[in-house]
Amino acid sequence: MAINQARLDLAERISAYEQGELEDTAIFQLFQHMIDTGMAWRLRGSYGRMAAYLIENGHCHDPIPGESVDDDEWSEDAYSMTY
Repeated sequence: MAINQARLDLAERISAYEQGELEDTAIFQLFQHMIDTGMAWRLRGSYGRMAAYLIENGHCHDPIPGESVDDDEWSEDAYSMTY
């Protein structure tokens, strides 16, 4: 079975975030990707809370309907549960 390189890269970036190894810009990019794909709302609560914080403070933005990578799986219900 082939390993999906994009998923591996994402896992590595998440691990680096958890270990405090990412610069602010890399954190913003990581979380924007997780917001766009809906992943921020499906992972444990701290990710959703951080995503909401970054949106509220202008570092990230809500996913744009039709432009997100995994738009069909993102829901406002999941987003609102992080507050």
